[in-house]
Amino acid sequence: MVAARVTASTARHAVAADLLAPYAVAAAPRAPHLWLALPEPWTAGQLVAAARQIGVLVSPGDDYAASRATPAHGVRIGLNADVDDDRLREALLQVVAPLAAGPLAGGLS
Repeated sequence: MVAARVTASTARHAVAADLLAPYAVAAAPRAPHLWLALPEPWTAGQLVAAARQIGVLVSPGDDYAASRATPAHGVRIGLNADVDDDRLREALLQVVAPLAAGPLAGGLS
C-alpha cells in the first residue's frame, strides 16, 4: 500500500511539474503537496480567492510560516486529494490560468 502511494505521489508530482513549469515550485518527491511561489504582483490571498472562485482549494503559505515577520508569497497545493488524475490536472490548469492573466484581470485587487 505504501509503495502504491509513493508511486501515485511521484506521478502526480510529475504532472504538476509539467503544468507549473513556468513558475517557481518547491516540492519533496514523496510529499503529498508542493509549494508554488507567486509571481509579482500576486499575493497568496489573491490566488487563494481566485482559486476558490473556480472551485479549487489551495492554502496560503502564511498558514505554514514559522514567523509572521516575512510573508510567504506562495501557496501550498495538495496533490493527495481523493480525485482522479484527470481532475487533478484540470485543477492545476485552473490555478495556472489566473496567474497568467494577473490578479487585476480577475477583478481581484
